[in-house]
Amino acid sequence: MDPAPSPAILCLGDIALADAAGLLARHGLALEAVAVHAPIPGSYWGEPEAGIIGSTVYARADTPVHSLLHEACHLIVLPPECRAGVHTDATDSVAEEDAVCVLQSLLGDALPGVGRARVL
Repeated sequence: MDPAPSPAILCLGDIALADAAGLLARHGLALEAVAVHAPIPGSYWGEPEAGIIGSTVYARADTPVHSLLHEACHLIVLPPECRAGVHTDATDSVAEEDAVCVLQSLLGDALPGVGRARVL
């Protein structure tokens, strides 16, 4: 018996970039699109995962949407005056990581074609 196929990972190139940029802008963040195959600045996990520097989230078309949202949420939960000091690694706080995971799920619902609306 063949194993069940893995579900596809939804990437930034699968959704409207303007929707993602608009969502981040509502939280005082910028989304910087990175060219295909170019290194992603501030990526803690390496390409194709999203990167963060200051109040900017960096991502390519092949960046998973969940990575984009997760890294953005690290910046969102920080006070704006603390964001400027962020480069690549947002925190080592368990409480912050927990908050980020919950917020990431909620923000997914705010993007057309993402979140619970996608699986219903």
